[in-house]
Amino acid sequence: ASDVYKRQLQEKLGKNYQVSNWKILLPELFAFSGFTDMVSMLFTIIILLGLGFGLLNTMNMIVQERTREIGMLRAIGQSRSAVFAMLMKEAGLMMLIGSSFGVLLGIVIVLIVSSTGINLGDGFGTLGIRDTIYPEIHMGQIVMMIILSTVLTAIISAIPAYKAFS
Repeated sequence: ASDVYKRQLQEKLGKNYQVSNWKILLPELFAFSGFTDMVSMLFTIIILLGLGFGLLNTMNMIVQERTREIGMLRAIGQSRSAVFAMLMKEAGLMMLIGSSFGVLLGIVIVLIVSSTGINLGDGFGTLGIRDTIYPEIHMGQIVMMIILSTVLTAIISAIPAYKAFS
């Protein structure tokens, strides 16, 4: 698509002007953009690891605190798969409540900060970057984080739930 726009703009401006891509004109900024994408991915991985360990700890405590209750359910005839399903549903409900509050809180914070902006300081002006950034909400990122947290919840919660019914 950018080649089409480049060609159209070049035709309008004529041969006296040269139309070029910002990635060619400012390779430092293009490299910085790639760096920020990597930092964002690393930050996301760290958050997901924290979420995973927090969930694992919570589920282990649930199983430890309810060992007697789980034993009683097994003694009155509840199957192992029913105990496993019960614990997985509980973990899913915790994930649903937590991700709902997290998404709502994130949207509120982004809406507040997007009107005022985040001041980065004076050093970025030399790179052609504004000193103040305005965050945006991208539904694709929200959906991706909900999917990742759902998968993570299923994997992490299965460990203590499996231990509980074995």
